[in-house]
Amino acid sequence: MKQQVTIWANCQGGVIYYMLNKYYGDNFEIRIYLNYEIIKNKELIPDFFIDTDIFIYQNYSDKPGSIYDLSNILNNILKKDCIKICIPFLQSDLLFPFDHNNLANQKTINEKFPHGKFFYGISIIEKFFNINDNLHLLDDNEKNIMIDQIIDKILDVNCIEPDNIKNYYDRNFDFFEKKILNSDVPELYNFIKNNFTNIRLFHNRNHPTGILLNQLIKLIFNLLKLSYDEKSECNIQFLEKSLKDWVVPILPSVRKHYNITYENIDDKCSSVWNKDIIDTRTYLKQYILDMYFDN
Repeated sequence: MKQQVTIWANCQGGVIYYMLNKYYGDNFEIRIYLNYEIIKNKELIPDFFIDTDIFIYQNYSDKPGSIYDLSNILNNILKKDCIKICIPFLQSDLLFPFDHNNLANQKTINEKFPHGKFFYGISIIEKFFNINDNLHLLDDNEKNIMIDQIIDKILDVNCIEPDNIKNYYDRNFDFFEKKILNSDVPELYNFIKNNFTNIRLFHNRNHPTGILLNQLIKLIFNLLKLSYDEKSECNIQFLEKSLKDWVVPILPSVRKHYNITYENIDDKCSSVWNKDIIDTRTYLKQYILDMYFDN
């Protein structure tokens, strides 16, 4: 009889589901539930939780008095002998030290784009625009000149001040201490700290690259005493593509601060929503067009 496995996570849980099913689909009946959607829609806790044998979950914030509070799920809904594995939210602003929920992006939110035309805002661009600018009066040539000038300023190695970058660093590792070190995979803390300047670990603030996801899955499999081919190129390529909706630029001021060299060689950006985005300059140009000229 197959053991029942429940994955209670955000989109990052999908890759865990895939790998468990790939290697041990004959041993497990695996179901994944998107925690944020069920909580947002105020749905009941799925019945599958009651008899699950292995529960893999993210340590989101406490929700006192709610059925979604983790203490309620862990202590009152799951079986006493259920194996529980806590994993963290792998979210990072380390390489993207700017407010992502900026006003310009919020104005583009509609039914087609529930998170705005760009899911991830770049608030530092705001300072280059005056709310009284009559942008609609610019002809195409004037518009392109203005955009190029703004991009040049953003690409300046002094665009983001070191103190601002450091503040994001301190804040992010405080978050990692609370989430990663209080999970069942604390090894990820030092892995990120020791490698984020040498290897790209995040496509964007919410989506890890294949290298980091591969490390997470290896640790989960170890806890379950399951073998996993962590060096499989096929696995790493799949994981690399799985959450690659937006590849956000690492700006030159950030690269300079951390002495990052890998992005100088491979300055690639992309979006599943816009094929014209191929590098930092095209990313920024499309962002400015969508945020300030096309809404």
